[in-house]
Amino acid sequence: MVTVPIPGPPGLPFVGNIADIDGETPMLSLVRLTDTYGPIWKFNIGGDRIIISSQALMNEISDEDRFTKKVAAALVQVRNGTHDGLFTALGPQEANWGIAHRILLPALGPLAIRNMFPEMHVRQAYQEVPL
Repeated sequence: MVTVPIPGPPGLPFVGNIADIDGETPMLSLVRLTDTYGPIWKFNIGGDRIIISSQALMNEISDEDRFTKKVAAALVQVRNGTHDGLFTALGPQEANWGIAHRILLPALGPLAIRNMFPEMHVRQAYQEVPL
């Protein structure tokens, strides 16, 4: 297997790539960086971040048959106290992960989120403007 380094802007010590993101139009900055570095690229803001820019790549990295969940860093410590819940389970093979997944999926799955869009738009339209 051949591996290729993920491209990205070089960044600066301590502040990383914060200067590459325009505070006024951050999404346009991400679009510009995607045009420069391609459909998958990395940058550093408080740690390394990987950006993907297509549904095809999202489908690829979301393939649960090829990639597994990893509990690392702070979640290992949380697991010591809470054991194997949705976020702290080592993977779907642990029983409590499946229980939590089945409980939350109806409320937070793709169809439920899609059904929330109209309400989100209405609330945004009626949001008060501070004086």
